Amino acid sequence: LMLRRYQLQTPQNNVDAKGIRVGTSGLLEHACKSLPYDLTSAQSRVLEEVLGDMMGAPPMMRLLQGDVGSGKTIVALLAMLSAVDAGFQAAFMVPTEILAVQQAHKLEEFLETLKLADSDFETPKVVVLTGSMKASEKKEA
Repeated sequence: LMLRRYQLQTPQNNVDAKGIRVGTSGLLEHACKSLPYDLTSAQSRVLEEVLGDMMGAPPMMRLLQGDVGSGKTIVALLAMLSAVDAGFQAAFMVPTEILAVQQAHKLEEFLETLKLADSDFETPKVVVLTGSMKASEKKEA
C-alpha cells in the first residue's frame, strides 16, 4: 500500500487521482442508529479518519488492522455504506475464498437487519468475486 501511494504521489506518473465525495450519508447515519450497540470511541475515530481519507487526494489506500473482535468489520462496512450511498461501488477484500463467502453472508445478514427498504434506502448488492472465477462469471456477477 505504501509503495502504491508513493507511485500515485510521484509527479512523473501524471496521476491526477482524487478521492471520492461521500459527504453526509443518510445511509451511514441510518446504519449507525440501527446498530444494537454504540461504536466504541476508537471505532468512531477510525471511521471518521477513513471517511476523511476517502475524500482526499490521492485516494485512500488503507489497511484496517486490529485484534479479533475489535470492530474492523463494522468500521469497514460503515465506510462502504457511505461510498455506496454516494453512488460508488465498494470492495471488501479478504485473504481466502472461504473467508470471502463467510464475510459476504455476514454482510448480507447485517444489511437485512437494517431494514433499508422500510427506510427508503436501496439495499446494496453483495457479490463474491474470487480468483478462481472465470472472467465471464465475474462479469455476470
